[in-house]
Amino acid sequence: MKHHVAVIGAGAWGTALANAAALAGQTVTLWGRDQAHIREMQKSRRNERRLPGVVLHPEVHPEPDLTQALHKADALLLVVPAQQTIAMITLLQPQLPAALPIILCAKGLDRATGRFLSDLISDKLIMSVFKERQAPAISREHPENGAASSRYRRRNRRGRGTTIPESASGRSASMEWFLPQTRERAGLFPLR
Repeated sequence: MKHHVAVIGAGAWGTALANAAALAGQTVTLWGRDQAHIREMQKSRRNERRLPGVVLHPEVHPEPDLTQALHKADALLLVVPAQQTIAMITLLQPQLPAALPIILCAKGLDRATGRFLSDLISDKLIMSVFKERQAPAISREHPENGAASSRYRRRNRRGRGTTIPESASGRSASMEWFLPQTRERAGLFPLR
């Protein structure tokens, strides 16, 4: 069954995750703040400003209107820099359905408070599912865009390092790993 994933943040990492979700069989809407840039992406089917040379998957639909981007979403990937996360949640909050799963795709902590982004958001929004996923240092490290290494490390809340497992195809940290395992842990819908 095909689901609709809204990707909020049309930078390099957001574009890479949108393509990965589409490759995993999902319909994706990609939204960014710069409407002219999104319209340029609609026409060229590329994000030359942030991820040159990568063609958008046919199931990735750049959308300049935030309301339209969220309209049919079954899940939301929030792919904005850590320090812009709370501002973006504040912008999104009036339009978010109460049960929409939000997957944070930023790495780092809030500089002002030193807290995890998911903790700050759960203080701001009362929602049942929040998952935090640390991104590779740059989206060019993403497997769909020619990963430099076969595994990524992330830190859990206790500060222990964990290695993201490789998939059957040998790719790590792709949506093939990310969405299915995240949804299993969070009790979300099946994506395949």
